[in-house]
Amino acid sequence: MTERKYQMVKLRAGDYLLPSNSGKTLLRVSQYKDGRSYGLMDMKGNVLLWHAARYDGTLEQASHDDDLEHSERWVILAGGWMKTRQEAINAALETAERRGI
Repeated sequence: MTERKYQMVKLRAGDYLLPSNSGKTLLRVSQYKDGRSYGLMDMKGNVLLWHAARYDGTLEQASHDDDLEHSERWVILAGGWMKTRQEAINAALETAERRGI
């Protein structure tokens, strides 16, 4: 498991920001609802899942993004089907580390 060097910031329930361990990239872990009503017929009911994303820009650019939460600069790193926030955090940090970001 990759250890975090920076503290996460809570945007709202189920949505968090954290810098990569290198301090160069902004990462985001978010919760979303998925299931039968969203086209996944093999799932029983709707479940809450997590995914990880990175901001396609520098931390400085992110700090000046007027609508950071809804920015189109978020790129999915580890797409979904993670059942816990910790899984999404680990996936985000490990992917960022592998990519050197």
